[in-house]
Amino acid sequence: MIDIKEIRMHPAIGAHDIAFKTRRVREFLADGAKVRLRVRFRGRQRSYPELGQVLLERLIADLVDVATVEQMPTLEEGAGSIYALVSPKGGVHHDAKPAEDADQMDLSAALAIE
Repeated sequence: MIDIKEIRMHPAIGAHDIAFKTRRVREFLADGAKVRLRVRFRGRQRSYPELGQVLLERLIADLVDVATVEQMPTLEEGAGSIYALVSPKGGVHHDAKPAEDADQMDLSAALAIE
């Protein structure tokens, strides 16, 4: 089963907050989960959905080394939010368990040869 995590933000987000959310997305992708990036608009922000589009494109550009875009930024009905869906690139997993298993497999193979 594939998990879909969601990162929510608003168009008026600080640089440090963007960096933090980018790190969280990288963690989710490393765990093998897909991530929905959502920019939510409040009040008059709904009049400027292009701000959310630019923010999502910036995040996607920052994640190009570890993620592939499954769904480009899409505006929801009523301009309440805009979202994109990214998934981990094939073969990019930073879990410790597979590396440990690989070491154990090498060791067991070496023991079987002797």
